[in-house]
Amino acid sequence: MKNRLFIKTQILFPKYIIPVISMIIMLLAGCVENSALSDVEIEDPSVIKPIVEINKSLSANSVMFTTTAWLYDKNGNSIELKSGKVIMNDIPMNVKYTGNDVPYYQLDYSALPFKINTTYSLDVTLSDGESYSASVTTREKDIKSFIVPAEHNKNNDLVLSWGESVSNEKLVLKMSLLGKTDTTVFVDDKEISITDTKAGSFTVPKSYFDKPGYYHADLTLTSLKTGAMSKSFMNGSKITSTISISRSLSLK
Repeated sequence: MKNRLFIKTQILFPKYIIPVISMIIMLLAGCVENSALSDVEIEDPSVIKPIVEINKSLSANSVMFTTTAWLYDKNGNSIELKSGKVIMNDIPMNVKYTGNDVPYYQLDYSALPFKINTTYSLDVTLSDGESYSASVTTREKDIKSFIVPAEHNKNNDLVLSWGESVSNEKLVLKMSLLGKTDTTVFVDDKEISITDTKAGSFTVPKSYFDKPGYYHADLTLTSLKTGAMSKSFMNGSKITSTISISRSLSLK
């Protein structure tokens, strides 16, 4: 089976244009809004699509933990339960808001630390008092090693390793490749689903770097486990646990 590749290109404009571009993105690309269902009492779980994430992210200089739950409606807008609650491992999740006042639920790390080989259980209680659940168990071992050279020749294949077998999980490599031409700076985001997860290493073919102008790469290896979600919720609901580790390298 071939590894699957996704590529997205973004052009980076000069600094004086960035504030204008950012405003346009907020107005046009910020398509998630506060759902109209936030104003009504909900008793039917099939109108809710929970997307729940328990994440640990490691970089060269930091470690970040996040536990979030988004309750989407059929239009992809986010719901704040008017009469109800969202609980993770018996701890009520706090309602937070994005800069556009879009609600979501979150737990601080101090309230519920990320631990390996641990089950995280979500309960969503609606206005009639009925609860619907989801759960996921984090991987048995932490990912502590991701070996990436500090510098790489674009004319050669790139060998990456993480030192251990990963089984029964989805393994994804994300690469953000920074490049430049005479007039612009750009970023290509590439995503590869690694099918041989037990090898402990992966070779990125040199063809991934053949676009002229690449000079830097940020790489993130993510192990993803998907848990069980109540079938009463809308199709597409999911709960996942991820451990990500990031590294950077120069391209020559």
